[in-house]
Amino acid sequence: MDKSLYSQRYRWVILGLLCLIAIGRGYTGFMFSPMAAWIIPELNCTQQQFVTICMTSMLTAVFVSIPSGTLADKYGVKAVILAAIIISAAAVYMRMFARSFGTMFVVVFFGAFVNAVSVGAGIKMLSSWFGPKLNVASGIYLGAAAFGQALGYAIPAALSGTRANYIAGGTVLAVIAILWAAFAKNLPEGAPAPESSGSVFKGIGRAARNKYVWVVGLCVMLTYGALSTYANQLPQALAAEKQTSAVIAGIVTSIISYSTAVGNLLGPAAIARIFKRRRTTLLVIPILTGAALMVSWSANGWLLCVLLAVYGFFLGCLQPQFPSVVPVLPKMDSDCTASAMGLVSTLQLAGSFFVPSYILAPIFGTNYTPMFMVTGCIFVALAFVTCLIPDSGPARGARRES
Repeated sequence: MDKSLYSQRYRWVILGLLCLIAIGRGYTGFMFSPMAAWIIPELNCTQQQFVTICMTSMLTAVFVSIPSGTLADKYGVKAVILAAIIISAAAVYMRMFARSFGTMFVVVFFGAFVNAVSVGAGIKMLSSWFGPKLNVASGIYLGAAAFGQALGYAIPAALSGTRANYIAGGTVLAVIAILWAAFAKNLPEGAPAPESSGSVFKGIGRAARNKYVWVVGLCVMLTYGALSTYANQLPQALAAEKQTSAVIAGIVTSIISYSTAVGNLLGPAAIARIFKRRRTTLLVIPILTGAALMVSWSANGWLLCVLLAVYGFFLGCLQPQFPSVVPVLPKMDSDCTASAMGLVSTLQLAGSFFVPSYILAPIFGTNYTPMFMVTGCIFVALAFVTCLIPDSGPARGARRES
């Protein structure tokens, strides 16, 4: 078989493997909330400590995203992701032996290695296999992660207790590790191996000196800061200002997650047909996202649900744009792509954590309407920040600018 044809077909195997990893990490990372009634008595922990356990994966990303990116650039994506899956699988199994908050904190920290490592490194691998079609591949990849999160919320209640859930989660990751080791390949057949940058620190140094990486990081920080604010505050806001029950508020808020997954999967291909330049996409989609957010909060009843779905879809169209732009930034070579993605992932985490908790919440408190209007304006402001990203639309493919 012709090597190019083989590579075109095998890239879908690579995407399928990465989607399995995304599903596995979403499932094992989001299984805690449905098990709160079991976990809190077992660990004899407070509600705040339980929330800390649920947020520990973010802390893992702070410490692991950038180093793992440099290691992926140096030693290859396959080896680094495989090591992360094995560590996470072992840690998920170890959850069943945790009987205190401190012990659980440690095993959850290590269990999130696959989360921290596979995001940036996975995009690097997809860029090698999909080239100009990275937008579509990264959208499917993000959609799989959303599906994994949904499984994390749905499956735990169907199993009998925490032990069964931890065994199931560890087994899922163990099976994925075997499949990854057997079938993953760093590069297509015949593709030249990237030149090594030497020291493992040189890759992150080169990425950090690239001003456009910081621009993309700022865009991601604003995006995830805004979306986290709306998603986290919406259930309480519906209950407080629209007299919605807690159960209904949770169901209504989940519309955002499902519509975002649809946008992740279908959005990139649709956008490629509508907009001829990436810069146009990055200007228009954030404005539409912010407008949909502000209008949705102003609605009630079924119209609220429809507008939340519209907001979620636009959000899902927006999310894949930033990871896919990193490999084609000026002065971005393949031997520092994963390092750059690690840096961007760290800034994404900073936005998700600090913007809702330490900026908007202290300013607005429970004044939800002005909070959400400002959140929508963040998306609008994001559109103008994206103008600082060099254009690399479909008409130019994946060609790097200099």
